[in-house]
Amino acid sequence: MSRGSIRVNCRGVIIGCNECKDEELKEGFCTWCGRPLNKCIGDKCGIVYAYVERGYVWKGAIKVKCRYCKTINKI
Repeated sequence: MSRGSIRVNCRGVIIGCNECKDEELKEGFCTWCGRPLNKCIGDKCGIVYAYVERGYVWKGAIKVKCRYCKTINKI
């Protein structure tokens, strides 16, 4: 990370399935839905998915889909 960059965090909510709702581990993912097992269902995702340089201007919004919670975020 360079000095002039900003971290972009996901704003989504962690979702799960019936197979993983009672599992809580320190690492790993559910084999059915892909939920990271170190986060509870309903928690904010908060995964850093990009680093953006300060002062950089895009023409239009860039949409990035979070690989953990499947939320589409706009930069």
